[in-house]
Amino acid sequence: MARLAAVGWTLPDSQPGDDGPALWARLSEAAFNGVLPRRAGNEPQLAFWLLLARGCPDLSLVDDGQQPVSRWPADELPVAAEILETLGLQPPDWRRVLAASGDGEVWFF
Repeated sequence: MARLAAVGWTLPDSQPGDDGPALWARLSEAAFNGVLPRRAGNEPQLAFWLLLARGCPDLSLVDDGQQPVSRWPADELPVAAEILETLGLQPPDWRRVLAASGDGEVWFF
């Protein structure tokens, strides 16, 4: 929830103090499997399930072809790289970070 809030996203009908079991029950509708369309407006829920699946090995996400999903569906739902980085769904673009520090210093590594 904190990661979603950091990018200004909220989950439907969520409250700031919602705990894990309450969120799970509301978003999964207490089912052990379900479908979430990859469409505009569903970004917070998609991010929630991706983050949850990364932290919980017993939860698996699959696409329409039953292939495992572990990355943001950028082709279908473009989102700014900075948002995905803040969410923890994409590693930082170090070229951008280094360019932003362009104060004339030389970097050796």
